[in-house]
Amino acid sequence: MTSPKNLFSSRFNEIFFQTIADSTNAYAWLHILNKPSYSNRDGAWTETDCDELHRFIAVILMLGIMKVKTIDRYHNFFLIFFFVVVVLHV
Repeated sequence: MTSPKNLFSSRFNEIFFQTIADSTNAYAWLHILNKPSYSNRDGAWTETDCDELHRFIAVILMLGIMKVKTIDRYHNFFLIFFFVVVVLHV
């Protein structure tokens, strides 16, 4: 049986994530002068990378898969940690 992480990796490879990271960083640098809210306090941009995108997408998928009784339960750190680390092995 394949793990959720292996199944995910078979659909979305590193080239996919690198393209998103490169595009996000290029967009940010292009627009940072017009929209300072994209930048850090010092006006710089902290570039994203594949690892950060993996974690971001894992949380988004978790929110779509997990069923909780009330919406405020989606903000429970333990549930997010359990799903991302224990279930997805990220």
